[in-house]
Amino acid sequence: MEDLSMKPTEHRNRTRITALLAGCLLALAGVAYGGHASADPLDACGLIPPAMASKILKTSVSAKPVIKAAARKMGASLCDYETAQMHGGFMIIAGRIRYHDARKEAAGQQRLMRENPPPPGVPHMTFAGNLPHLGEAAWLVKGPGSSFQIHVLAHGVSLVISMNRDATPARIAQARRLAETALDHLR
Repeated sequence: MEDLSMKPTEHRNRTRITALLAGCLLALAGVAYGGHASADPLDACGLIPPAMASKILKTSVSAKPVIKAAARKMGASLCDYETAQMHGGFMIIAGRIRYHDARKEAAGQQRLMRENPPPPGVPHMTFAGNLPHLGEAAWLVKGPGSSFQIHVLAHGVSLVISMNRDATPARIAQARRLAETALDHLR
């Protein structure tokens, strides 16, 4: 059940904390498993056009880049997609990484998530299962309260779709369609 009592600023802060954790996982994975690719950085906001996100989520969506020095340093790009509804948006984190075998890379990232607890004050994320037929490897991560993420490896890119909503089958399907849209733009 979503916490509808949160104020918009609390919701945004929770979104940013969740995204920060995902970014940390992206950085850990890149350092531990082959490093970041040297290609040009991605533009996360360019991977999912707001019109397409609006169609998938069935509500008006606007995109704005999140400028984080730490994200830039690790070669990642963040984009916050907001809706008029307090709990309707999502965040995308995209970064180029090198890997030889997507399944081994995914297993390594999942192991890092299980074995390395987050720092104090950062919410704990839990591996919730692999997602077949999405990219080269994909998995679902459930966060604190009503939040979840889809992590995808494809085309030398690590992609995270982060939503602060309950992980219902319909919402997971929406996040999956958002990830598929981003992957289409990478081809």
